[in-house]
Amino acid sequence: MITKIQYKKLDGKGLRNFTVQKDLTLEILTEDKSKEGITKTFIKGGTFVGEPILAKLSRRSENGNWIQYGQGQGFMVRNEDNTGAWIIPIKVAAPPIDKSEVAKMETTPETLVGDIQRDLDYINNNPQKRYLGFTAKQLIIIGIALLIVRKL
Repeated sequence: MITKIQYKKLDGKGLRNFTVQKDLTLEILTEDKSKEGITKTFIKGGTFVGEPILAKLSRRSENGNWIQYGQGQGFMVRNEDNTGAWIIPIKVAAPPIDKSEVAKMETTPETLVGDIQRDLDYINNNPQKRYLGFTAKQLIIIGIALLIVRKL
């Protein structure tokens, strides 16, 4: 399934090693059609490298819009060519991250940059095009109002 991941880093430490407490087989989360359907098995006790994140997942609908369908915390493990990732839930990964630690980390500069990037992505993917700060419909109404005032 084509999936878009919007995320905030939980800390500025970047990638770290973690282990998995139970076997997991997950499908890749990617926007690349050629990578769609790839699965990876994370074996209990195995050590992996990932980055702790807060994630929102969106999938593409039939009309081309992105619809949010999930969110959570986990370790993001990227594939070799960085075109997709798997998200291991924090409750399955060890060492676990405390909720108090997550609350402290949510206001780091990296998360602010992530918020700005998410907002820019929303504006760029917004189906309404804006001209001079107005939608086309608003510009038409303003134009008609100006014509009526001019005729009076």
